[in-house]
Amino acid sequence: MRIKTIMKEPTLIIDARARLEAARDLMRRAAVRQAPVVSGSRLVGTLAERDVLRALPSSVPAIRAHDWDALLADLRVHEAMTTDSVVLTPETPLGEAARLAREADAEVLPVVDSGELVGTVTASDLLAVLAGLLGHRRPGAVSHILAATSLRPDARPIAEALRLADATGASLTALHVLPSMPSGSPADGAAAEIVMWAEGIRRRLADEARTAMRGLGQEREIRCEVTEGSVAAEVARCAEDLGADLIVIGASRRRWIRPLPATTAEEVARRASCLVLTVATEARP
Repeated sequence: MRIKTIMKEPTLIIDARARLEAARDLMRRAAVRQAPVVSGSRLVGTLAERDVLRALPSSVPAIRAHDWDALLADLRVHEAMTTDSVVLTPETPLGEAARLAREADAEVLPVVDSGELVGTVTASDLLAVLAGLLGHRRPGAVSHILAATSLRPDARPIAEALRLADATGASLTALHVLPSMPSGSPADGAAAEIVMWAEGIRRRLADEARTAMRGLGQEREIRCEVTEGSVAAEVARCAEDLGADLIVIGASRRRWIRPLPATTAEEVARRASCLVLTVATEARP
C-alpha cells in the first residue's frame, strides 16, 4: 500500500513569510503540534511547537515570559522552521513511511510531488492503518490493547490507543501505576485513605479517557485499572495478566545529549512479552 491511498488535505498550511506569533496562534486554534510550511505551493519546511520554543533565547521561565512578545513580533516562520524534515511522496510505501516517522520522531509528514505540497500523513494515521492491515492478515492479531498513562496533561498515549483500538476492533484497558506503598500493614484509617486515593486516580483515568474519546468522536467501553509498584514491572505484568497484544505508553523527548538511564518506556519494552508502541510526549530536561 502506498501513501497516496491514505494521505489527506493538510489541516493547516503556514506561509514561510508569516509572523511566528501568528503561526503559533493558528497552530493552537487548529490543535496541531506540527504543520507544513510553504513558499507559494512549494514545501520549504515544517514548523513544530519545539521550533517555536527553540526560537526563544532563554530557557528561564521568567526571562522567557518577558522576551516572548517582543521576540515573536519580529520573527518570521522561515527563521524558526525546520528545513530538513522527513518528506514523503505519493508512492512511498506505508512501511517505509512508518520507519521514517519513527526515526525522525515526526508527528506530521508532508507529501510532495515535484516539490509541491499535495497532502500530509500523521504518524497516528500510519499506525492505525498498519495495525488494521495486521488485523486483516492475521485475524485477532490485536485483540486487547493496554494504554499506560501517567495522568500528565498530555493524553496522546491514550488517544493513540483509542485510534488503534478503533482500527483493529480491539478491547482497551487504561492503566495507571501508583508508587509502592510502605511495607507493613497500614492502620485502618491509612488503609481507607489509600483506597480513596486509588479510587480518585481511577476516576481521573476515566475522565482522561472520556476526554480523548470526545476529541476523536468515539464512544466505547474502556476498562480503567490502578495498581502500585515499579511502573515498568507492573505495566508488563498487567499486560501479561490481561493477555494484551499491544502496550501503548508515552515516552518523553529528552533534551540533553548525554548518557541517561533507560526511560520507563524502554524498560517496559525490555520486560513485556507483547509489542510496545511508544508515543512521544512533552520533553523533560
